[in-house]
Amino acid sequence: NPFRKRRTKQLFTQTSRLLAPILEEERTNIKKLSAELEKVGLGKLPKLAYSAPYMMPISATNIRLYTNGEEKYNDLLEDIKTAKAFIHMEYYIYTSDHITRGCKGLLRKVTA
Repeated sequence: NPFRKRRTKQLFTQTSRLLAPILEEERTNIKKLSAELEKVGLGKLPKLAYSAPYMMPISATNIRLYTNGEEKYNDLLEDIKTAKAFIHMEYYIYTSDHITRGCKGLLRKVTA
């Protein structure tokens, strides 16, 4: 869909401008990380990340792999409760069930 592609590009451009200071800091962090990745044979990984269209790679200091949906949901609710400035969420499948209703209710509370 040409309209969707054009709109995605516009949103990415606008977001990139707003987040420019953060993105510049992330680029610096990723350059430092690149040297470490090179030592273990993963030096091409940052280039791959930057080549993905409309993606903004960031460095991370804490990553958690979830193998259980209930753990993920509980952590998500806790993260929403403790958010200080922003809540960014993106899901591709959204079903109206007790989990999503609970999440929506909590988001309404923190945005009210």
